[in-house]
Amino acid sequence: MTITADDIRQKRFTASANGLNATEVRAFLEAIADAYAALERDNAHLRSTLTAAPSDLVGARDDSPIARTSLAAEDRAHGKNDAAPGEARAAVRLRRLMDDINELKRQRLQFESQLEALLTEHLKLLAATRSSASQIDVEAAFPAADQAGADNGDSAGSDS
Repeated sequence: MTITADDIRQKRFTASANGLNATEVRAFLEAIADAYAALERDNAHLRSTLTAAPSDLVGARDDSPIARTSLAAEDRAHGKNDAAPGEARAAVRLRRLMDDINELKRQRLQFESQLEALLTEHLKLLAATRSSASQIDVEAAFPAADQAGADNGDSAGSDS
Protein backbone atom coordinates (compact mmCIF):
# COMPACT_ATOMS: atom_id res chain seq x y z
CA MET A 1 0.00 0.00 0.00
CA THR A 2 1.44 3.40 -0.97
CA ILE A 3 0.79 5.92 1.75
CA THR A 4 1.15 9.68 1.72
CA ALA A 5 1.30 12.30 4.44
CA ASP A 6 -2.26 13.30 3.53
CA ASP A 7 -3.41 9.71 4.01
CA ILE A 8 -2.03 9.79 7.52
CA ARG A 9 -3.60 13.18 8.31
CA GLN A 10 -7.01 12.20 6.93
CA LYS A 11 -7.24 8.69 8.35
CA ARG A 12 -10.16 8.21 10.73
CA PHE A 13 -10.80 5.11 12.83
CA THR A 14 -14.25 3.84 13.74
CA ALA A 15 -15.07 3.65 17.40
CA SER A 16 -16.00 0.35 18.96
CA ALA A 17 -17.47 -0.38 22.37
CA ASN A 18 -14.00 -0.26 23.95
CA GLY A 19 -12.68 2.71 21.93
CA LEU A 20 -11.09 2.60 18.48
CA ASN A 21 -11.13 -0.57 16.41
CA ALA A 22 -7.80 -2.15 17.34
CA THR A 23 -7.56 -4.14 14.09
CA GLU A 24 -7.88 -0.99 11.96
CA VAL A 25 -5.33 0.87 14.06
CA ARG A 26 -2.83 -2.01 13.84
CA ALA A 27 -3.32 -2.33 10.06
CA PHE A 28 -2.79 1.38 9.52
CA LEU A 29 0.30 1.45 11.74
CA GLU A 30 1.68 -1.51 9.79
CA ALA A 31 1.16 0.41 6.53
CA ILE A 32 2.96 3.42 8.02
CA ALA A 33 5.81 1.22 9.16
CA ASP A 34 6.12 -0.31 5.67
CA ALA A 35 6.19 3.12 4.04
CA TYR A 36 8.75 4.32 6.54
CA ALA A 37 10.95 1.27 5.91
CA ALA A 38 10.81 1.95 2.17
CA LEU A 39 11.85 5.56 2.79
CA GLU A 40 14.75 4.40 4.93
CA ARG A 41 15.92 2.06 2.16
CA ASP A 42 15.67 4.85 -0.42
CA ASN A 43 17.54 7.21 1.90
CA ALA A 44 20.35 4.67 2.42
CA HIS A 45 20.61 4.10 -1.34
CA LEU A 46 20.79 7.85 -2.02
CA ARG A 47 23.47 8.30 0.64
CA SER A 48 25.60 5.53 -0.87
CA THR A 49 25.14 7.09 -4.33
CA LEU A 50 26.16 10.47 -2.97
CA THR A 51 29.24 9.00 -1.29
CA ALA A 52 30.31 7.35 -4.55
CA ALA A 53 29.72 10.53 -6.62
CA PRO A 54 33.03 12.32 -5.89
CA SER A 55 35.06 9.34 -7.12
CA ASP A 56 32.98 9.31 -10.31
CA LEU A 57 33.76 12.98 -10.88
CA VAL A 58 37.55 12.63 -10.69
CA GLY A 59 37.84 11.77 -14.39
CA ALA A 60 35.38 14.45 -15.42
CA ARG A 61 37.49 17.45 -14.42
CA ASP A 62 37.51 20.37 -16.82
CA ASP A 63 40.67 22.28 -17.80
CA SER A 64 39.01 25.70 -18.04
CA PRO A 65 40.39 28.40 -15.71
CA ILE A 66 37.13 28.61 -13.79
CA ALA A 67 37.03 24.84 -13.29
CA ARG A 68 40.69 24.72 -12.21
CA THR A 69 40.13 27.54 -9.72
CA SER A 70 37.00 25.89 -8.39
CA LEU A 71 38.73 22.52 -8.04
CA ALA A 72 41.70 24.15 -6.31
CA ALA A 73 39.31 25.74 -3.82
CA GLU A 74 37.61 22.40 -3.31
CA ASP A 75 40.95 20.63 -2.80
CA ARG A 76 42.01 23.28 -0.30
CA ALA A 77 38.74 22.89 1.58
CA HIS A 78 39.37 19.15 1.80
CA GLY A 79 42.84 19.64 3.23
CA LYS A 80 44.96 19.41 0.08
CA ASN A 81 47.43 22.27 0.55
CA ASP A 82 49.13 22.20 -2.84
CA ALA A 83 46.99 25.14 -4.02
CA ALA A 84 48.04 28.75 -3.49
CA PRO A 85 46.70 30.32 -0.26
CA GLY A 86 44.53 32.94 -1.92
CA GLU A 87 43.16 30.70 -4.64
CA ALA A 88 40.17 29.52 -2.62
CA ARG A 89 39.14 33.10 -1.91
CA ALA A 90 39.66 33.96 -5.56
CA ALA A 91 37.38 31.12 -6.60
CA VAL A 92 34.67 32.34 -4.25
CA ARG A 93 35.08 35.91 -5.55
CA LEU A 94 35.01 34.65 -9.13
CA ARG A 95 31.77 32.78 -8.54
CA ARG A 96 30.23 35.84 -6.88
CA LEU A 97 31.33 38.01 -9.81
CA MET A 98 29.82 35.56 -12.27
CA ASP A 99 26.57 35.61 -10.28
CA ASP A 100 26.65 39.42 -10.21
CA ILE A 101 27.25 39.60 -13.96
CA ASN A 102 24.34 37.27 -14.62
CA GLU A 103 22.10 39.32 -12.32
CA LEU A 104 23.13 42.53 -14.10
CA LYS A 105 22.34 40.94 -17.46
CA ARG A 106 18.92 39.95 -16.17
CA GLN A 107 18.31 43.47 -14.84
CA ARG A 108 19.42 45.01 -18.15
CA LEU A 109 16.96 42.87 -20.09
CA GLN A 110 14.21 43.79 -17.67
CA PHE A 111 15.08 47.49 -17.94
CA GLU A 112 15.11 47.34 -21.75
CA SER A 113 11.73 45.65 -21.74
CA GLN A 114 10.25 48.23 -19.37
CA LEU A 115 11.79 51.11 -21.33
CA GLU A 116 10.39 49.75 -24.58
CA ALA A 117 6.92 49.49 -23.02
CA LEU A 118 7.19 53.04 -21.65
CA LEU A 119 8.28 54.45 -25.01
CA THR A 120 5.46 52.62 -26.78
CA GLU A 121 2.93 54.14 -24.37
CA HIS A 122 4.43 57.61 -24.83
CA LEU A 123 4.27 57.24 -28.63
CA LYS A 124 0.61 56.26 -28.38
CA LEU A 125 -0.06 59.24 -26.12
CA LEU A 126 1.79 61.55 -28.50
CA ALA A 127 -0.21 60.24 -31.47
CA ALA A 128 -3.45 60.71 -29.55
CA THR A 129 -2.43 64.23 -28.56
CA ARG A 130 -1.59 65.10 -32.16
CA SER A 131 -4.93 63.83 -33.45
CA SER A 132 -6.75 65.71 -30.67
CA ALA A 133 -4.84 68.90 -31.49
CA SER A 134 -5.69 68.66 -35.20
CA GLN A 135 -9.30 67.92 -34.31
CA ILE A 136 -9.40 70.99 -32.06
CA ASP A 137 -7.91 73.12 -34.88
CA VAL A 138 -10.57 71.87 -37.29
CA GLU A 139 -13.35 72.47 -34.75
CA ALA A 140 -12.01 75.94 -34.10
CA ALA A 141 -12.16 76.68 -37.84
CA PHE A 142 -15.65 75.29 -38.34
CA PRO A 143 -17.48 77.44 -35.79
CA ALA A 144 -16.14 80.52 -37.58
CA ALA A 145 -17.37 79.08 -40.86
CA ASP A 146 -20.71 78.19 -39.23
CA GLN A 147 -20.96 81.72 -37.84
CA ALA A 148 -20.24 83.16 -41.29
CA GLY A 149 -22.89 80.90 -42.82
CA ALA A 150 -25.39 81.92 -40.16
CA ASP A 151 -24.64 85.59 -40.81
CA ASN A 152 -25.14 85.09 -44.56
CA GLY A 153 -28.38 83.21 -43.96
CA ASP A 154 -29.67 85.92 -41.62
CA SER A 155 -28.88 88.67 -44.07
CA ALA A 156 -30.33 86.62 -46.92
CA GLY A 157 -33.50 86.13 -44.90
CA SER A 158 -33.78 89.86 -44.16
CA ASP A 159 -33.29 90.77 -47.83
CA SER A 160 -36.36 88.77 -48.81
